Amino acid sequence: PAITAGPALITDFEVFGAWRRGDEGWGEFTQSGEKYISGSRAGKLTYDFPAAVPERRNYVVFLRSLPISGQPDALTLWVHGDGSGNFLNVWVRDAREQVWQFSFGQIEHNAWRQLTAALDTGLGWPVQRISGSGGNALTYPLRLEALVLDYPTDEAAAGVIYVDDLETVED
Repeated sequence: PAITAGPALITDFEVFGAWRRGDEGWGEFTQSGEKYISGSRAGKLTYDFPAAVPERRNYVVFLRSLPISGQPDALTLWVHGDGSGNFLNVWVRDAREQVWQFSFGQIEHNAWRQLTAALDTGLGWPVQRISGSGGNALTYPLRLEALVLDYPTDEAAAGVIYVDDLETVED
């Protein structure tokens, strides 16, 4: 029988580090002790989207490069949702310098739930190549590049979600 590794922690947000907001100014990402799954801290993502965002840039990106160990098939993240219907996505950079967006799905819950983002480049939107070229397959090793909150409508919306324990999943 093959020996499979368990989940590998990418970040538990206990040591928050330097997350940098991208060009869209619709939110803040900070460390919080208000709600968490493990340890005593989580990431707190506060957003405030205006109505009819120019050029359909109705998302906010939080950038931080972190190594992803192994050759995972998916990532998991604990999310305390706000029932908003926003998509929570992740940007992953591969060894060919391609950056891909994968999705943890829509936030339709109002409590803690572990969400999974399959690292499958063949899935439809919101999975897409963000930058680079070099084929449709991921080339390992991978790096986390960003967490992205994507708002699917043109109406104004504000809220807060919490995230904790970002891990890999290998089959």
